[in-house]
Amino acid sequence: MTVIDDLNRTITFYFPPVKIVSLVPSLTELLFDLGLNEEIVGITKYCIYPEDKTKNVKKIGGTKNFKIDEIIILNPDIVIANKEENTKELIENLSEYLPVYVTDIKDIDDALNSIENIAFITGKKKEKPLAK
Repeated sequence: MTVIDDLNRTITFYFPPVKIVSLVPSLTELLFDLGLNEEIVGITKYCIYPEDKTKNVKKIGGTKNFKIDEIIILNPDIVIANKEENTKELIENLSEYLPVYVTDIKDIDDALNSIENIAFITGKKKEKPLAK
């Protein structure tokens, strides 16, 4: 599947993703809320909720200092990131190896749009959401 992320970057990835890495605590919670318990293979050390589900998922560092080599070893179909939470340099570097979908959430409308987009790219929503 090919989609455009919030930074207007074209992201092509295996659909539906079987293996997902989340670099953002709030988006990790969203992925679990969407029922993607088995698909989440890597999270940051700050992704601690829901506690019963995150405790056994591979930790790949922090939001601003995640370990690219460990993420590559996990071989995810897609990595979920955020413009404010993650550093531009690390995201650009990681994007050379793996598809990285970056959100940019500034207000409630952006948050709702990101929820719909992530539900769509993970196969949990059938219709493609409207663009921003």
